Amino acid sequence: MDNPLFTPFLVVLNPGENQGNNITHKGQEFLYVIEGTLTVQIDQEGYILRRFDSIFLDSSKPHYWLNKTEKAVKFLCVTAEGE
Repeated sequence: MDNPLFTPFLVVLNPGENQGNNITHKGQEFLYVIEGTLTVQIDQEGYILRRFDSIFLDSSKPHYWLNKTEKAVKFLCVTAEGE
């Protein structure tokens, strides 16, 4: 399909891995944890997501994901680019 409204992708973070420094981009993100424990940092606030937890965020705010555990974390990330 040309020009989809959203982009889903599966992310696996190994123990101690992170998505990098704070990022910002247009649009929104939806994260859904399939297995493991994911830490999500949005602005100065941290959120701990466990299996079957989800979060919806405005991706124009600085954010990143990290795995602070000893096991891999697998989650679905769905991004939608805003106007």
